[in-house]
Amino acid sequence: MLGALALAAAQLGDPPFRRLILIGIVASLLLLIGLAGAASFLLAYVVPASWEWATLPVALFGGLAGLILAWLMFPAVSALAAGILAERLARTVERRHYPAAPEARASGAVEAAATTLRLALAGLLLNALALPVYLLVPGVNLVLFLALNGYLVSREYFESAAARHFAPEVVGALRRQRRFALWLGGVLLAALLVLPGLNLFVPYLGLAAMVHLVEQERNRQAGG
Repeated sequence: MLGALALAAAQLGDPPFRRLILIGIVASLLLLIGLAGAASFLLAYVVPASWEWATLPVALFGGLAGLILAWLMFPAVSALAAGILAERLARTVERRHYPAAPEARASGAVEAAATTLRLALAGLLLNALALPVYLLVPGVNLVLFLALNGYLVSREYFESAAARHFAPEVVGALRRQRRFALWLGGVLLAALLVLPGLNLFVPYLGLAAMVHLVEQERNRQAGG
């Protein structure tokens, strides 16, 4: 996984690759702003209008809660944005590193998009359910965040990349064969997702790294 991530990072100098990442970052930030704004609005809405004394505290708490929610939901939201761009990102990686790679399966892009949507929504729901632990149980919150999001992002990125060349049943078998290694790679990505600035790039580097792993598997099968 580290070697695949290094290859992905080395491609940041490639203008088409960098342009897709910038598009994804903007989309992620817009989604997060909308999510945080909605949380703040809902919190303010539940306070009775007659409680004028609570207006300022609720506004301050709502803004803080929105920021915390946005940070905690970032892995799922950014994974969704990366998944939307998965096909174009994968083609960019293949053109540079694997020019002889076959065309993606006709239904691969649709299956990858469905996987992205399903797992991103699952990530949003599971992280929302885990919010009480994130906010109230120090120590355990970090372990839970890394374990949960490590599983979610590694599965989404791998399945999105693998669906382009393998049938769904093969993708599932490959993921199960490598589940522990993929989860460890996902934990690494989830840890990087908490670092401000770097976390903006991690989903796209993670997806590109999975393209490298899939190509290595495809070449191994072709040679075997």
